[in-house]
Amino acid sequence: MANKGSLSNVRALLTRYGTTVTNEAKNRLKGADKVATGKLLNSIAFSIITVGQKLVIRWVAEDYLEFVDKGRPEGKQPPLDKIKAWAAVKGIPESKAFGIAAAIGENGVAPTNFWTISSTRRQKQFNKQLETAYGKDLEVDIQIEAAAMTKKLKIKR
Repeated sequence: MANKGSLSNVRALLTRYGTTVTNEAKNRLKGADKVATGKLLNSIAFSIITVGQKLVIRWVAEDYLEFVDKGRPEGKQPPLDKIKAWAAVKGIPESKAFGIAAAIGENGVAPTNFWTISSTRRQKQFNKQLETAYGKDLEVDIQIEAAAMTKKLKIKR
């Protein structure tokens, strides 16, 4: 039997949702041909943590996920050392790095939305499933509490 307050149905739903979003985001990142070293791809993960009385999905990824997902606006040049590292992985001569960084600063980079789409497209469905999961967990808690009271009061059924 489940423990009172364990939220086992909610935890299972969050795990399924986290796995689905993570896998879809990784597939979208690959599909957008935005995998150079695999560092970002391999960094995308989640865990379920308890914060007070709540279960929360904690997402982790390399900090530059934001730039790959949302792009980079015109007028903001990326750090040259990051462009040099990227160029080395792509086999582009280091001498071209400054020109690439300048072009990004001038023109920006289009967003991929690989994370935004993956993390939001199932939100309505997830919210409905979450209500159901909480309901099931509450029902279990009530049954556990009723059984405990019955035992405490020595009521025979």
